[in-house]
Amino acid sequence: MGLAPPPAYADLLRAKQSHSSLSEYRGCPLRFAFRYLYQLRPPQHAYLTFGSSVHEVLEADVRARIQARRDGATAPARTIDSLAERFDRVWLDSSTGEATPVAREEYHRRARVAFERYLDREAVRDAAPVAVEARFDFEVPGPPDAAPIRIHGAIDRIDRHADGTIEIIDYKTGRARTPAQVDHDDQLTMYALAVADGDVRDEATGEPIPAPGILTLFFVEHGLWISTHRTAEQLDAMRTSIAQTVARMRAGDFAATPSEQACGRCDYAALCPERHPGADA
Repeated sequence: MGLAPPPAYADLLRAKQSHSSLSEYRGCPLRFAFRYLYQLRPPQHAYLTFGSSVHEVLEADVRARIQARRDGATAPARTIDSLAERFDRVWLDSSTGEATPVAREEYHRRARVAFERYLDREAVRDAAPVAVEARFDFEVPGPPDAAPIRIHGAIDRIDRHADGTIEIIDYKTGRARTPAQVDHDDQLTMYALAVADGDVRDEATGEPIPAPGILTLFFVEHGLWISTHRTAEQLDAMRTSIAQTVARMRAGDFAATPSEQACGRCDYAALCPERHPGADA
């Protein structure tokens, strides 16, 4: 049994979509409804603020390098200590207070490891960053006789190699993935589509960034750098997938897809009448 969205929220189905919202819907349409239609915001867990804080520190570091290139200046020096000190300030500002002192110490340790791996990788890079937290907003054709779909988001980082090749980089904290998983990562595909559509610009020159030749997930805590690419056919398949997913939303399909594993980690399980019985154990 699905949950029909309240009429007052109907306009939200015509608003912009993102990788996060589409992924949420594909995982469980009812969970999507709780979050995006009924606007029941999930709690902020310490492990989530850890990841966002690491991203914020790396964003600031890359932005300083882009600014230096724009100004014709030397980029400021950075060390593990300087990055870790910034992390401590950012994470303490964003933490919900959920973490115990022991957990705080563990997050600090993990951040230092991540920054060490990051600086090691930066030392051997032959590419220059051209955009960071690069915002995009592009259009995908909707189903026949339906409104087009606006897709928005932000890319962690885009680099240009010495030979001109463009590389999209997405930072990840936590568990690493396999090369096969990276080859099928929807988020990277969406990012490639956004850049290929000319929607992202070089921050120093203002020129549109060409289509990427390399797509990378950098698992910073592991120092693991896994790269892949996307073909034109894969980008077309992503457009089709987006249109099909949004068509189901617009048709009012918000039926739950319960499972013991998914419901066991769902922030809305206590509210959901369709949660898997095993999630109550």
